[in-house]
Amino acid sequence: MEKELRELRVFMGSPGDLTDERDALRDLERRLNAMFRARGVRVSIEGWEEVQPDAGAPQELINPLVHDCDVFVGLLNMRWGTPTDNESSGFSEEFNIALRRRTENGTAPAIGMYFRDIDPDRLRDTGPQLEAVLAFKERVEAERLVLHKPFSNADHLTLEVMNFLLPHVLRLADEVSPGAADQREGSSGSTPADDGPKALEAGEAKSDDDSDDTPDELDSAQRQIVSALTSFSSAFSNRVPFDPNARDRVTLAASAFAKDVGTLGSHHVNRLFSNRDKLDLTVGEIEIWYRTFFQNYGAVERDYRIIPIWGVAKPDRLGDRLVTDLGALTSDDDQNVVRGVLRFMTEQQVRPESFWQSSSPGTDADSDSDAEDALVESQTSEHMPARWGVLFERFPGIDSALNYMVAVARPEDAELLTSVAESDTIDDRTRTLIRVAIGAMTGDLSSVAEITPSRYSGNDTTAVRDLVVNSIPQLSAEQCDGLLTASHRTIARAAALQIVSREDVSPQQLKTIFELGSADVERAIVERSRRDPNWSVSQIQELTELDRYGSADLVSRILAATQPREALERKNRDETLSATTWVALTIQDPESYLESARNVLDDTSDWLNERNAPLMEKYAAIAHSTTATARGAACTVLSQAAEVTEADVERVVTELRRDSYVSRISALRALVAMVSRLDADPDRTVPNLGDLSMLDSFRFSDDTGLVLDSPLAGMVAPVWRSSEIQALREASGAWELRQPEMSDTDLEESLYLDSQHLRMAALDQLMSRWNDTQLEELLNRYDDQDRPWWYNIIAALDDRLYGFGRQASNEDGE
Repeated sequence: MEKELRELRVFMGSPGDLTDERDALRDLERRLNAMFRARGVRVSIEGWEEVQPDAGAPQELINPLVHDCDVFVGLLNMRWGTPTDNESSGFSEEFNIALRRRTENGTAPAIGMYFRDIDPDRLRDTGPQLEAVLAFKERVEAERLVLHKPFSNADHLTLEVMNFLLPHVLRLADEVSPGAADQREGSSGSTPADDGPKALEAGEAKSDDDSDDTPDELDSAQRQIVSALTSFSSAFSNRVPFDPNARDRVTLAASAFAKDVGTLGSHHVNRLFSNRDKLDLTVGEIEIWYRTFFQNYGAVERDYRIIPIWGVAKPDRLGDRLVTDLGALTSDDDQNVVRGVLRFMTEQQVRPESFWQSSSPGTDADSDSDAEDALVESQTSEHMPARWGVLFERFPGIDSALNYMVAVARPEDAELLTSVAESDTIDDRTRTLIRVAIGAMTGDLSSVAEITPSRYSGNDTTAVRDLVVNSIPQLSAEQCDGLLTASHRTIARAAALQIVSREDVSPQQLKTIFELGSADVERAIVERSRRDPNWSVSQIQELTELDRYGSADLVSRILAATQPREALERKNRDETLSATTWVALTIQDPESYLESARNVLDDTSDWLNERNAPLMEKYAAIAHSTTATARGAACTVLSQAAEVTEADVERVVTELRRDSYVSRISALRALVAMVSRLDADPDRTVPNLGDLSMLDSFRFSDDTGLVLDSPLAGMVAPVWRSSEIQALREASGAWELRQPEMSDTDLEESLYLDSQHLRMAALDQLMSRWNDTQLEELLNRYDDQDRPWWYNIIAALDDRLYGFGRQASNEDGE
């Protein structure tokens, strides 16, 4: 009988500057459907792409999708969008429809808002589009309208949205299959503290595996299964309570024998793992545990992994069989399992013989044993291209398979990989990519740009990305130019540095390079200008035409590096609509402009007031931008003064309290520099900075590292500790956990916090302080405290104490 099908309709709303992120969510749709189609659930992620061109207003064709959705996912970067007939943008209209629906019925649709991290330098001059985005974000936070989170790239967004959608998908799966509670256990990272007969109970001590009823000819694992079955049977025949440990072991064995059970539940795995010292597994049980582990390993990063394994299936006991099993798992039906295996083998540099030729010495023709080994190796080598072909069928193009190949291949593998590229099962695009990768690994970089990962590629393309980045110094100007757009940010940045350092920069290149927002690239432009003043003149003109206000800081730095002071002073006297040249003068000779900077911050600057006076009536926005730019530069001047005074510190703090988009980051950096200088001087003390609540703002979410790595941390951490902004709250919490005075007892207590980020921060500190014996004692007691505990702590301790990488390091030590 065909299973009932339930659909979760998800609408994603965003302006047009998040194309890569929208593509990533389309890929998430495919992954979720692969995971849940067997449970009768389909996920449909829809957006304006589903609307066909037709007569009428385009927004009227999109809005029905919002009215019908179960979940609304909003994405914002730096654009607010194009106005519609009813709202300031299409996104605004879509969001308000969803919000009205939820307000009216109380539940649907669920709404999640995701804001892309913005480079602080971009906040110096926001423009109307970004100002609208920031105002909306502030409203969402202040009014607590909906769930909202930041994201750094498409891969990060995918993880956040997947975590948001999973509870809704699992709810539908339960409606289709009411008895499938144990199958959904992977959605939770915590276990209840009570030990009643519930599906989600905590692990307990294992029943004795030395039962007299078990036959002596069975091995230890088989005797344990028979003992569990006997206990389970007694519960029925004698009507006694079920032994939960026997139930878990019977379920594990049944899952290993069943043909239609994909993976184990996370609660089930962790209950079994809590009794690992008394647990012996059959081959089938190890295999299904492997599948569960690698499915989780491929889906999330380290802090989110919740499946332990190595304490049960220790790599040193499995020996070469583990590597062989990894090779076999690449043929698994579950694509997520295979992706996890490839990620693991890439990180651990594992080379199963089913994929790679043995590096052992040559065979001796006079030895029957060696001749037999040679025959086996020859037969294996014949099958290798076919195995690679199957792998590339599942992960074509620039994906996990190519990344694994690039990460672990050696020069002697060139012949094998060439035969892989000739396989009939590989599509032409992937065939070309393999050949390019082979060429790059052997010194031929002529086509390396073809294997460039896209902008939103995640961790499963890191090896390919590194190969391209390392090749860039040998590439031609034309090849570097091709890497500036649509490629991963790391690659684009490396290509930009090459172009700036050795080639003329065209207007289009300059536009693309500037839009990268990379501090490293901008420093390279300034340095190139210093070496070649004539080159800088054209760049200043292009930057000014490109974005007069957004590029003002970079232009000032170029001017300071290339123009003599007299020329700058003449230019400053003639300047009317900005403070660009005055800023250049402060960069060039900050000490000479110290008093001028103080006047700017005290609102007593004659030159600034005179420049702004003609603008105030009709062009007040330009005047305000000029003033904020000058104030930001003035803060920098004060931070570079020969002596830091309390009055100057107060001036900078006052500027921070103005909360100006343009001057904020300069003021913050200046304050950090001044407090650091005072703290380093044994004869000085840091003055009382007063109320720092202005730093409790989402606008400082990207600057937590700058603040918390400085002496300012002790004053700001208490403000952020009670913040309603999660990023600030968790950053300050992690900082406090890293302090030397934090006791081991408090760190261990923090392992039970609700915040995943803080739990892992506490564990990392304990791992840096404790030896293996102490950590093993922690692992043994962590889940036995009669309160909720967390699987990511168990999984991380398991990996540290028993993991594959730990085995390799032990072998190296020997």
